[in-house]
Amino acid sequence: MHPFIRRADVTDAPFLTELMHRSKASWGYQESDMAQFRADWAISSREIMQGRAFIAMRADQIAGFATGHLEDCGAYVLDHLFVEPMQMRTGIGSWLLEVVLEDAKTARASRLRLESDPHAVGFYQAHGFATTQQRPSAFQNTGNLHIMEKPVMPEVQVLNGLNLKLLEAEWAFENDHKSAIATHWQKVLAEKPKSWNGTVFKALRLTTDNGLLTAEFSRCQYASFLAWRDWGYPDITVKNVFGCAALRSQDGTVILGQMASHTSTGGQVYFPGGNLDEQDLQTDGTIDVLGSIRRELQEETGISPNTVEPGRLFLISDGPRVCVAQEYVVPMASEDIRTAILNHNKTLEFPELDDVILARIPEALRNHVVPPYAASIVKTLLNRSSTKSGLAISRDCTIG
Repeated sequence: MHPFIRRADVTDAPFLTELMHRSKASWGYQESDMAQFRADWAISSREIMQGRAFIAMRADQIAGFATGHLEDCGAYVLDHLFVEPMQMRTGIGSWLLEVVLEDAKTARASRLRLESDPHAVGFYQAHGFATTQQRPSAFQNTGNLHIMEKPVMPEVQVLNGLNLKLLEAEWAFENDHKSAIATHWQKVLAEKPKSWNGTVFKALRLTTDNGLLTAEFSRCQYASFLAWRDWGYPDITVKNVFGCAALRSQDGTVILGQMASHTSTGGQVYFPGGNLDEQDLQTDGTIDVLGSIRRELQEETGISPNTVEPGRLFLISDGPRVCVAQEYVVPMASEDIRTAILNHNKTLEFPELDDVILARIPEALRNHVVPPYAASIVKTLLNRSSTKSGLAISRDCTIG
């Protein structure tokens, strides 16, 4: 059975409670402390019914779980993250943490907060959390509990160079789950018959240093990418690197597209762009993401890359997604750009966009489904602070 994330059901509560107790005990706490912990702590049906309880399944067994809740102040609080002792240090904890972070982004939280045992502080620090305060633990002979947090929305970095190469390497996830991927693809086709299963590139390794993005890619089938995405990104070592055209009109309005219903992201609002594929491969083995951006701009909007003014080049790391965004200024008024793109759509048999969305202020996107990386780009282009954006809430609050 392929690994996947599922929402917890109220019937899972006793099993998750037992897993939590086993996981806690594996750290070697004194039995008197563990006896009190078992008496005081259980996963309740109420927690699960809130809808923010996630279970990691591996080999058809529960490997770990995480629960959280959203506070009125805009903070998303991670209440529990526990992994079966035999599954520790196999990536389950990192996978669950990524799932919770994705949920926090969807909820438009400002930051993710948690209270960490001393044993887990290093794990959370490695994932970008910082300690904001400490308090004594109720357990004997142990260190303080750490209150930790990290921002939810991805940061936008300025790039000054790209070094992207294709390797003749296979993706283990794709090879290990071929049958399940094929079954999943048939379900995709049943819902969206126009879906296309071609070859795309996924990053196996990725680093940034002084504005230089270096990444090594492998080929995979689009069906494998969709299964990986829809199962909750179980291979967290792989990144979906793609390019997009961050469009502004001459009056500073940000231009985005609403994806057509026949696409895999139908209804979402973001910038023209797409996956990297064979069209972007150069003869020397490098991958031309800027060429991909120009091609997608032309295909999706009808805007010629020769008629726009390039600006800054951005990198946005958004969990399993890594976006390279080229800023373009279109020398037209925003309403004229919208009309031109919609007219272009009328010439296409299967246009990728259903609508064109104009954003003069970030609040204009409040009622749209905007991926976090795109929301961060919008903030940067409009030069607004995240505290005023309307895409994330950032009032102060505390745990306790």
